[in-house]
Amino acid sequence: MEKRRIEIDDLYRLKAINEPQMSPDGRRVLFRVQTMEQETNSYQSHLWTVEIQTGQLRQFTYGPLYDSGGRWSPDGGRIAFLRTREGCTHLWVMPSDGGEAHKLDTLGEGLIGAPVWSPRGDQIAFTFRPTHPDWTRKARQARVERGLSEPPRVHTRRNYRAEGVGFIDLFQHIWVCDTRTGQAKALTSGDFDAGHVSWSPDGQWLAFLANRCNNPDVEPYRANLWLVPAAGGDAVEVALPLGYKRNLSWSPDGRHIAFIGYETTEDSWGPPLDRVWVIPVNAPDAGVARCLTAGLDRFAGPAIIGDMGSMDESSQCPAWWPDSNSLLFPVSDRGSTHVYRVDLEGGQAPELVVGGDRDIMGFSLHRHGKSMALLISRPTQPAELYCARPPDWSKLQRLTDMNTAALNEVVLSEPEEVRFESFDGQSVQGWVLRPPDFAPENTYPVLLYIHGGPDAQYGYTFFHEFQVLAAQGIVVVYANPRGSLGAGTEFARAVQGNWGGLDYEDLMAAADYAAGLPYTDPDRMAVAGGSYGGFMTAWIISHNDRFRCAIAERGSFNKHSAAGTSDWPPMPGGYWPGNAWARPERLWEQSPLHYAENIRTPLLLVHSEGDLRCPIEQAEQLFAALTWLRREVVFVRYPRETNHELSRSGPPDLRADRLQRIVDWLVRYLSRPAGP
Repeated sequence: MEKRRIEIDDLYRLKAINEPQMSPDGRRVLFRVQTMEQETNSYQSHLWTVEIQTGQLRQFTYGPLYDSGGRWSPDGGRIAFLRTREGCTHLWVMPSDGGEAHKLDTLGEGLIGAPVWSPRGDQIAFTFRPTHPDWTRKARQARVERGLSEPPRVHTRRNYRAEGVGFIDLFQHIWVCDTRTGQAKALTSGDFDAGHVSWSPDGQWLAFLANRCNNPDVEPYRANLWLVPAAGGDAVEVALPLGYKRNLSWSPDGRHIAFIGYETTEDSWGPPLDRVWVIPVNAPDAGVARCLTAGLDRFAGPAIIGDMGSMDESSQCPAWWPDSNSLLFPVSDRGSTHVYRVDLEGGQAPELVVGGDRDIMGFSLHRHGKSMALLISRPTQPAELYCARPPDWSKLQRLTDMNTAALNEVVLSEPEEVRFESFDGQSVQGWVLRPPDFAPENTYPVLLYIHGGPDAQYGYTFFHEFQVLAAQGIVVVYANPRGSLGAGTEFARAVQGNWGGLDYEDLMAAADYAAGLPYTDPDRMAVAGGSYGGFMTAWIISHNDRFRCAIAERGSFNKHSAAGTSDWPPMPGGYWPGNAWARPERLWEQSPLHYAENIRTPLLLVHSEGDLRCPIEQAEQLFAALTWLRREVVFVRYPRETNHELSRSGPPDLRADRLQRIVDWLVRYLSRPAGP
């Protein structure tokens, strides 16, 4: 069969796999498959299993539903999961050998976190943030029927909304639900958020993280470990080092709790320098926390940006070896995500378990250590499931081929990793993705694509958008400039408080490298990026005119106004020197809007009305300035149901629309002959 070029609509044919969970007996892997449905313009998500020995696949849930968070019961006889239907999410349970699922909880509207089974399987713990009574579906409909206006919202905290969540009216707490009766009760209450729950092996306690200081918005680094009796009662605080923490994991022998985090009192805007920690516990007493990976100068977690799913939270938790003497954890390293192992006593350096040029988007260790399920993506392959076994963990057995049929119809390009030097001799990692019908004697236009963050990285993962752009006859160049994760602390911290400095130089070195390739046309180059990449795109074209056109998406263009309108306002005098009210000079100097008069490159601005991270007023200001300056600019404004994640999880039709507009903009400018 003759293959064709990949197209935008192939998004509807690709399947995103996530949330691998090894069964207690080690025979099966439970996972989730998400699809985009063109006919209904929706996402559907269903639970599947695969037999490790035979490769037999079985779909467990069907229909126009969104099922997620699947978890095996300790005996493997049941599966708990979350089901979202008509805007409401509830906890469901079904037999693991097939059969009817039934709703377990009777809670009202709200956000429910992934289920966590108790060791005996008689209870399920989860987090729950109820919807405020004024904003339930029933209350909204009642107002519509009576012709009433929506009531005002009253806020007293600075962090009153969050990207991807919306307004935060009520607090999130720890709940447990009886798996026989469905009766649920809250174990925590009060004016604080509780999360990252983990059961003690004896089922008597639950551990969670909470920041209960007087002003957690001002001191977000004061989250501590708390232990609460599973039967109910007062929670006991366990002091941890000041800093940011996540992903608790109680050891099988009950003696330690592991977590991911880093010690600091700095602004959370700084790069996350997460490490693996443990604290000895003899509930309710505990000792002193220790960092096990201080000598491994890498981020303990996923950081690769793609557009076909991401590592789920359960796969980011440290996974205890059955003897409770070591842990497995994910590591971001120079464009890859690997799995490492560290000894509890810290006497040996962390050991690479599964490496290679790949993105391990999730893993699940069998409770007896006999095998491990891995979710692996590569540049020409969306994530698929694999199995690894000791002693040679690197020998992988492929379990799924969910995307093989779709990919067999298209021709894809394999990116080439390159290294180039910046102005000061710093080596920078990048990739060159050539068109699928590349011929070295031809000359091609170039697109320099800049990732978000800046504390993220490009890497060895499937990126549908990049493949589509390369299929248009464009050489796509992408790199990890300073500020990116994956290359160590110093590299990540290099741009703190100074975007557009060393990172700008690194990106210009990437452009120079691309322009010097024998098959590229230096007069037909474009630059694009989203979020921080959108900021940097605007910054670049306000500081030079080398690019034929530019695309800036969901960017922060005025740091001064963003300090008060973003859901994630920086700490005064923290990551950014000064503040928005008395010392705004540095914020304004770091704003592309400040240099708008220098912009002469045709610019496509793409933004969403529902974006809380970089509110749409950021694009409005830059658009207004450029129109007053009579510069060539187009503002594509997506509706409120889209947010900062439009390119990865937005409504399917608008996600496709966005990509088509990007293609059209690039073809318009890069196909035109060079010259005035």
